[in-house]
Amino acid sequence: MGFAKYSQEDARIIAERVYAKYGSLVEEAADKYGIPPDWLAGMTGMENPNCHEWPDRRAKRFEKGVYAQLKYVRNTKGGVYAKKITHDMLKGLTDEALVNLATSWGQTQIMGYYILTIFEGSLKGQASLS
Repeated sequence: MGFAKYSQEDARIIAERVYAKYGSLVEEAADKYGIPPDWLAGMTGMENPNCHEWPDRRAKRFEKGVYAQLKYVRNTKGGVYAKKITHDMLKGLTDEALVNLATSWGQTQIMGYYILTIFEGSLKGQASLS
């Protein structure tokens, strides 16, 4: 879906640049997770438009539509987002916390709400989402 703005040739060039600069890291991660290194290099390049400035683990992008959905689920008993984020997971969270959950982070732009699956749906007792 987000790839439509790039031609196939542009995508190949981006993947080659990522691989040239971060080849050993790409290979290590690809081997660890059992995915093709060229695919990982391409996905990483597509998801981080500032790849020439890497490693920038602080890269982030707020997703307004995701925020609206998370806010709806938080405020609606029985609400669900992405088939796994439930009202019970979000109730009691502040709008600021939802902003963090609706932001994609780092070189591969992982969505903040994935932390809910890591902590089995509960952020109670966690110091901060920022």
